[in-house]
Amino acid sequence: MNLLQLDEYIPKRWRLRLRRYPPFFKNPAPFYFECRQFIDKLKNISENDDFPMDKLPDLLFILDTYSKKNPDLISVAQKIIDLISPEQYQQINHFLLSHILLKFNPKNNETVVLNYLLFKIPTSTYKDIISLLTLNRRKELTLIKWCGRLAGKFTLEDKLNLLISLPKQIILSQGKLLHSLTLAELETRVSAASEDIPKTSIDSEQFVSFILEGQKYLNFSPQLLFIFFNHWIEAKKPVLLSYVRGLDIEERFNFFKNLLISRNNTPENNQKFLHLCPLLQRALFIDKLIEYFFKFFISDLNQITALNARPPENDPRFLVLMDLLENRTNYSLNLFQLLALSHLAEKPIEIKKIKLDAVFFFEHAKHLPIELQEYVAEKSIQAIKSLIKAKQDRKILLALLNQLYSLLENPAIEKAKQQRLMAP
Repeated sequence: MNLLQLDEYIPKRWRLRLRRYPPFFKNPAPFYFECRQFIDKLKNISENDDFPMDKLPDLLFILDTYSKKNPDLISVAQKIIDLISPEQYQQINHFLLSHILLKFNPKNNETVVLNYLLFKIPTSTYKDIISLLTLNRRKELTLIKWCGRLAGKFTLEDKLNLLISLPKQIILSQGKLLHSLTLAELETRVSAASEDIPKTSIDSEQFVSFILEGQKYLNFSPQLLFIFFNHWIEAKKPVLLSYVRGLDIEERFNFFKNLLISRNNTPENNQKFLHLCPLLQRALFIDKLIEYFFKFFISDLNQITALNARPPENDPRFLVLMDLLENRTNYSLNLFQLLALSHLAEKPIEIKKIKLDAVFFFEHAKHLPIELQEYVAEKSIQAIKSLIKAKQDRKILLALLNQLYSLLENPAIEKAKQQRLMAP
């Protein structure tokens, strides 16, 4: 493209003025006047007929702004863009492209002429612009918004690198932008188990930290989060392990509950997670798991002695029960926990593991729901009566039986029984 070629598409000023008078009476569109003024100015300052590429942003702004919603003018503008030679496109570096984009509002989708040019710019230029934006400590928000609009021009890896380089104030205020930039694509690819996910990016310590921090205020789906968490637990990522160790009991339980129901949870990851629980939290954590399993397995509290929703034996929830029962996690179970887990897993009570302590038995039981206490007592009484008939450990079994009957005498359990009997 040169200045002589532009002259061929845009009438001279005297012709434009002449059309305003008889016998023409046709007022030319502002598009032509703006273009002519711009071309004449360039001709006055240029030493030759070459088009100065640093003026391309200004020309493009005129072509796009003054041709809007007019098919004829849009066609003229596109023909002018077609004059740009391949060699001139090679001159459009990241710096020039940035100036072009900064001329326009990324929220304005009615930029037909601009889009026409952007389609023709080499891919390498887009890579340069997002790479330098990532490295630059000063983040130009308008350019970040343009990256979101032009997300298809960049690789997922480049977009993830930009994402984790953003300051917190931008992340907090631009959730919708980040979704269009990369989070929507990331979720689609991860959910589809795509093989072309950039592992180097999602396994970086910066990305792990970003997801852990961002889950508080970005709209990640639980599915995406726990696919990542499972992957990072398996890979023993230090940032995630440190995060898990620092959870309080409620956070730990909610995290693990969600981990259990994510689609690619594994027994190995369950064990790794359980080993990360601090010693002082373990008893309470097991209580919360038992309560969760109880409510999951027994949906009808009017028939609390019947398991009607236990998952199959390859379900992560059932496997956790077995891990705890078989001591694969090095957790020390108290007697009430041992009985509860045995019944929920529908496994026989191992007498050799029973250590009687009446005070602590009732102390451990009282932290759990009344329905669960009743369930464990009733199921244990049935099981022990059968064991007494068949085994020699009568003394320890009879002592345990007495404790279970005493537990059922709890007024709160008696009240719950009466309420169930009176229920319609």
